[in-house]
Amino acid sequence: MCLKISTKNISGIVNKYEISNAIHWWLSENCGDKDEISRQIKPLLSFFYSYVNTLFTVLKTQPLPKAKSSKLGIESNAKYAIYINSFLSPYDFFSLRGILALVGDLYFLLKEIRKLTKELDNQNLFELLDKYLPNLKEFRYTRNYFAHFDERIGKGRGIHGVTGKLDLPEIGIRFREDALNCFYLILTGDKIYYHDKQRFEQKPTQKSISLNKESLQDIFTLARNLYDLMISHSIHPTDYKSSKLLFSFE
Repeated sequence: MCLKISTKNISGIVNKYEISNAIHWWLSENCGDKDEISRQIKPLLSFFYSYVNTLFTVLKTQPLPKAKSSKLGIESNAKYAIYINSFLSPYDFFSLRGILALVGDLYFLLKEIRKLTKELDNQNLFELLDKYLPNLKEFRYTRNYFAHFDERIGKGRGIHGVTGKLDLPEIGIRFREDALNCFYLILTGDKIYYHDKQRFEQKPTQKSISLNKESLQDIFTLARNLYDLMISHSIHPTDYKSSKLLFSFE
């Protein structure tokens, strides 16, 4: 499968050279004597905009993946059963996996930047990241779920799967008391339903996430706010594009 996407005629993305310069000047103005921290933040923030430009371009030019809405109508008392229901086309499934990977990577990228910004005297950058980062955590979990899919369907099913009674009316599955180590992955509409354990101290629970422009909007809001912060520097005044023109689907 060959997916050809060009940014040539896409309006609303950030000019990578302008934002790189703005990041450089803002950090120069606000990092004080912490050059070692600044040298790490600059490439990571620039890379963040490469990710956001890519995500926006995909969403702007390609239809979002959306499966046929359906309910399975299953009542299960099985052991080690696997229920997978995906009515996505090959392109849509390719797109879904790509978007989840991008957003999941963004979370880890921003988490590292936030950690570095704690050491800066100017806390505006840290506070901005700290405000939006928790909103991306569910995408991180779903990205990890697919990245470690082998554990979910293999030896880790006893850790992540369904054991005992669980009613899932949204997807039409009802597990009864004797169900043991069952697996389900259901894609219906713009939602993904699955069962997972993300932390050692947690019990496995039912999870779902929507993949649409609204659920991804926090990423673009953060990108615009970060842009406004970076261009607020007073070194080498530049006529930057207004953030209102960036990452808009209107």
